[in-house]
Amino acid sequence: MRGTIDGVGLDDPETTVFERFGSVERDGRYSAPVEPRNAGRPVYGPGTVDGPRRGGQGGALLRYSDGVFASDARRRVYYMLFTSRGLKTSRGVGIGNRLAKVKSVYGDIARCGRRNVDSGYTAYEFCRVRLSATRWLWFGGDPVRSVALSTVAMG
Repeated sequence: MRGTIDGVGLDDPETTVFERFGSVERDGRYSAPVEPRNAGRPVYGPGTVDGPRRGGQGGALLRYSDGVFASDARRRVYYMLFTSRGLKTSRGVGIGNRLAKVKSVYGDIARCGRRNVDSGYTAYEFCRVRLSATRWLWFGGDPVRSVALSTVAMG
């Protein structure tokens, strides 16, 4: 269960990201795409992403127009979030689908809820799916506006 976006997968080195998406200035401030094509619309990513438990500090956020990659101290990808239209998982769920489809396709392993309730930020619905001990999926918004894949819990 590897999971890739445009040829970049979890645990790949940062150099693979650069080969596929070009170089980027490292940015540790925001975990959302730089200027998503759906600019002006919220991304609805996970509020928190556990840092990797290996390699300590020193990773980077690599932000692109439709996505972001996070790397750990070993400079390996442990998180990626994308907003690209047409993006789908291997089970056919993706950007533009309703969360009802996430629940239908992933069944009992889909945990859904609302984020930012009473926080002052825009509240939104989400589903997260634990595929294995080291593979997590996130679907943000209803309809889905972002899909994230990570080696660590998102929430």
